[in-house]
Formats: sequence, C-alpha cells, structure tokens
Amino acid sequence: MWQYFLQKTNGVNHILASPAIRFLNKIGKENIFNASYQYNTQLNNMNQIYRGIIMNNYQSFVSNDIPVTPTRNYTFNAGLDLKKSIKLLFINFFYTYSELQSDFIYSSTFRII
Repeated sequence: MWQYFLQKTNGVNHILASPAIRFLNKIGKENIFNASYQYNTQLNNMNQIYRGIIMNNYQSFVSNDIPVTPTRNYTFNAGLDLKKSIKLLFINFFYTYSELQSDFIYSSTFRII
C-alpha cells in the first residue's frame, strides 16, 4: 500500500501570478472614488496534496487522492467616499464582487474503526 502512494506522482507546471490594479480618483475637494480588480490563482493546500495518511483529532485517519488543481479567484471592488468636513458628514459606499472557480469537487469519506 505504501508503495502505491510513493510511486504516484502528479507534476503540475503552472505560472502563478496575482495581478492587481487599483484606480483612485479625487472628485471635488473632499470626495474620493476608488476601484480595484484582482486576479488570484492558488493550488491545493498541503493536506489535500499529501498522498499518505494524516491523523486528525487523534481519532481519525484521512488519506487523499486528489489531483493538483488550480483555484481561480476574481475580485472587483468599487467605493465612494463622500465627505463634508464643515458639516461633520462622512458617508462611504462600497461594493464587492468576487467569483471563485475550481475545477475539482472535493468529497470526503469517513470510516470509524
């Protein structure tokens, strides 16, 4: 059984980049409009990639056989800061849109011994 885990390799060649762009515009004397866009790519964490047996909570053992798959995250933010210093009025509007794409559906099977 251990030889199966040690012989199985799954190499992945990906260029991981996290580009981000931010736009900031001052409207009038005190008001500010800002917008940003970010793209992020991540690979699986160590507990999902490791092909051996992992002990959780001192009571259960877990083994994984998951291919290395990238997860992509797209995030767009927009905001407006309205300020009237003389009247002590400060209002902030902010909007965030985020989309997460993954090519793998993770499932678990538990066996109690």
